[in-house]
Amino acid sequence: MDTRHPALPRAQLLINQRRFRLAEEELRRGLADEPENAMMHAQLALCMVEEPARAAQALAAAKAAVAYAPNDATMWHALARVAERCGKVNEAELAAATALSLAPRTTLLLLNGAALLLERGWYRAALRLAERALEIAPNDANALMTAGALRSRMGLHNRARADFDRALALEPDDKAVQANAGWAALRRGDAEAAVRHFRTSLRLDPEEPRSQRGLREAMRARNPAYGFYLRLSLGLQRLPAFFKWVAVAFSFMILFAVSLDVLPPLPLLALQVTVLTLTVLIWTAPPLADLLLLRSAEGRQALDPMRKASAVGTAALLAVAAALGVAHQLRPSGAVALAAILAVQFTIPLSTAPRTRPGRQRMVFGAIVGLLAVFAIISLFRFAQRQDDAVLWLMASAAGLLYADVLAEYLPGRR
Repeated sequence: MDTRHPALPRAQLLINQRRFRLAEEELRRGLADEPENAMMHAQLALCMVEEPARAAQALAAAKAAVAYAPNDATMWHALARVAERCGKVNEAELAAATALSLAPRTTLLLLNGAALLLERGWYRAALRLAERALEIAPNDANALMTAGALRSRMGLHNRARADFDRALALEPDDKAVQANAGWAALRRGDAEAAVRHFRTSLRLDPEEPRSQRGLREAMRARNPAYGFYLRLSLGLQRLPAFFKWVAVAFSFMILFAVSLDVLPPLPLLALQVTVLTLTVLIWTAPPLADLLLLRSAEGRQALDPMRKASAVGTAALLAVAAALGVAHQLRPSGAVALAAILAVQFTIPLSTAPRTRPGRQRMVFGAIVGLLAVFAIISLFRFAQRQDDAVLWLMASAAGLLYADVLAEYLPGRR
């Protein structure tokens, strides 16, 4: 089958310029001439998958490409990429494996397989594929970058640094290599090197979100306390994704049981301190570090208005929680203790808010947090009145607050 229709190079140019709608129009004109052109179906799928609302259409187009050219590894590779973007991880892995079986010595397919395994957290298996790619193309900057990123996540910092040094020598103006080198520098604790890499990446593409986030983290990590927290946080990424949610939810259940006099408080004092510290580390460390960045002009420039508001608001909530905690110690009151705990918990959505997109997503998120605040206020009044339904209102608010940052990831309008 001849896939070299004139629409293809024009569409590829538009895709390289990230003008996906125009590329799609070009491809559809081409498909009107050649409706069974597998390559155009594959490219069409890669265009449509850039819009999350069209994920189902993109997946259908990728499957059509495979149906028209089942022995072409490129089509299976496109299906793997589209399926991964649609959240169909098992389907993506199967497509990537099929592509590799058709072209086992193709560097691009090996690296795509490594990327999919990395998403699953299977670093050793992913590294084996990256090393196979390096055996085939030892001077491929993308293969060196992938191997370096995997070794960095596995704690092999010296070997990772050597991989990135070689990759940067080959492609010093590759924004992806610079960004990944920045994250590797953060994992080994070199904040200044990370700042340099992220700034270079942003010079090459000022709108690159991963580099923007990396630069903020690197600037925060100049503070030794936050640098320690960040290395710990990046290291914990090796754990299953659900681990922190189960651990924190369980800990807060015990803490609420203590505040409601279901469990004796004194033997669990250490647990209470641990839980509150864990909350601060997981959710409030970034906005508190941003508060320190606000002291410099460079830091203020790196933060958008939402992050500035989050930093100030988080600090204010923690101050309120501390004051309520002191008041409770001076004059014990279950309602005051509960208010202190809720003040700490409301730092979760406040520190999460900058991750939501401006517009509808942020408005929906704000409305939900407002509703949780109403539940919290009702629970405090009902608890002060010693009403039996106070716990129900409390758990409704607390459950929503604990998982506010998960909610932010899946609201409509996700990037």
